[in-house]
Amino acid sequence: MENKHFSHPHNLSLHEIPEEAKIVCSGCNLPCSGLVYVCRQCNYFLHEQCFCASRSIKHPSHPLHPLTLIPYPTYMSGSFLCDSCGQIGTGFSFSCSSCDFDLHVHCACTSQNSSTVDTDSQTEVTGSKQIEHKSHAKHPLTLLSNREFICNACREYGRDSGYNCSACDFDLHVECASLNEKVNREDHEHPLTLYYSFPSPYNSKDMCFECDVCRCKVSKDCWLYCCVDCDYGTHVNCVLAKARSKEEVKLEGILAIQQAQYKLQYQMQLNSLIALSGQAAVEAVTSGTATEAEFRAKAELEAIASI
Repeated sequence: MENKHFSHPHNLSLHEIPEEAKIVCSGCNLPCSGLVYVCRQCNYFLHEQCFCASRSIKHPSHPLHPLTLIPYPTYMSGSFLCDSCGQIGTGFSFSCSSCDFDLHVHCACTSQNSSTVDTDSQTEVTGSKQIEHKSHAKHPLTLLSNREFICNACREYGRDSGYNCSACDFDLHVECASLNEKVNREDHEHPLTLYYSFPSPYNSKDMCFECDVCRCKVSKDCWLYCCVDCDYGTHVNCVLAKARSKEEVKLEGILAIQQAQYKLQYQMQLNSLIALSGQAAVEAVTSGTATEAEFRAKAELEAIASI
């Protein structure tokens, strides 16, 4: 059966896509498998969720105006900043052009659902603005907007919408609140389990855990995905990313050191030129041949010396 979608000029047909196909949704730019709408001619793919997304919604994080589904960002940069998770987006978004307010499709749908239980993400949605989350069993989390916070899952900055427990000063990005309990990576034979705190033996004070994707340290106050049996794990934001080799990380470190050295050399040369220019101005004033600019340079040097 052929289907039409406003984002694409050709008909789309529904196909069952296996996980190992490495397909990315053309709407949300996230990996997609299962039932997917496809245009083989253009290699255009849409999750069922993206295909069926409403053209306009009323969202609790932006009650002033309805949000319109647009297929690509209208900003000059060709991207948008999601006002829920704080991450950059380049695909579909729910947008309010009057307020420059934008949401990823998945961020908007996560917080808009009501009276559902998502067992994979460990999140029970009890209403459009409140959830029960297994990472914070003491109290429900309330969706708040127009605020800034640090997410207790990934420890990254959050802007505007996020789930909050005011009694415990606990915050989650909308995206982090909907993380799956288990994730499969094609470069690892076992599923990775989401942990809200470091599992044994990594919870020892002397232990340091390195993300097997980005090769950077995972802070002990962050959530992580981990296969304990294989000593393999990732940051929550790295779990779907391509792994970097140790050689790539080493090369980046060398380049960063070289860049810092170049900056230091440039600053030293610039300071030397400034000093020489100032000395020339002093000599010109002393000999009586100074220009107005050289008088000003000498005065500035004297002012600096008096500080």
